[in-house]
Amino acid sequence: MYQDGYHSITNIDYSTTVISNMSKLYPHLQWKVMDMLNLEVDQSSFDVVIEKATLDVLFVKEKSPWHISDETQARLDKVLQGICQALKPKGKFISITFAQPHFRKKFYENYWSICEQQTFGHGFHFYFYTMRNKK
Repeated sequence: MYQDGYHSITNIDYSTTVISNMSKLYPHLQWKVMDMLNLEVDQSSFDVVIEKATLDVLFVKEKSPWHISDETQARLDKVLQGICQALKPKGKFISITFAQPHFRKKFYENYWSICEQQTFGHGFHFYFYTMRNKK
């Protein structure tokens, strides 16, 4: 992304080791240790938020993707609310995951008025979800 002209990039991870190592490899980017359940960013400060399989960790202990626990639902809601607050009014949220649309779109549609989905891969698919408000 940086090579394509996007120079204002903030990366977050829960792991201090990851942030330390990546900031040494890519010192021209901004790196922050942060928990997705407690996003410490200014409100309406991002044009785009991208997550790649980060939300999937919330579902690891679930026995069925059809019926998630109240705890997982609450944690997912907290993360999605944080992303909504971080985005500018016309901002976009892009989620890249192996989670199929019938398991994931229903959660996104609770927060964004437009949720588009693209499928990639052959045999083993992954999905790009792009969310935005109609504003």
